[in-house]
Amino acid sequence: MRQKISPEEYYSLRRYAHHWAAAGLAGGLQSVDLDRVFVHDPMNMGLSRSERQQYHRDSYDAARLEIGRRPAFVADYVACAGCTLIEVGLMLGYQSEAHGRRAATEILSDAGHRLAVFWKAS
Repeated sequence: MRQKISPEEYYSLRRYAHHWAAAGLAGGLQSVDLDRVFVHDPMNMGLSRSERQQYHRDSYDAARLEIGRRPAFVADYVACAGCTLIEVGLMLGYQSEAHGRRAATEILSDAGHRLAVFWKAS
């Protein structure tokens, strides 16, 4: 909303978040059954349920490797999980909200730029 990143970076981050969600990494919406809280589910071992889901997982993993560890951390929390820039700045270790927000914005912009280059190349 505040135009802190360019439209191209925003689109690239949205595409990254789309692959994350379509890969099933967001988790499912399920109700809690207190009788089965500690039951192990052998069918849910992190495997893809379809070829389409595997395609999105591969795309997400390739993009994550391409942009690097720290930009991927910020992109995962902001674009995928919906955390605020202030929260991510605090996770990065900044004591000041303003400094943390500024650093998270710069890293997010860098991640968006790297993703844009990556999506154009692939």
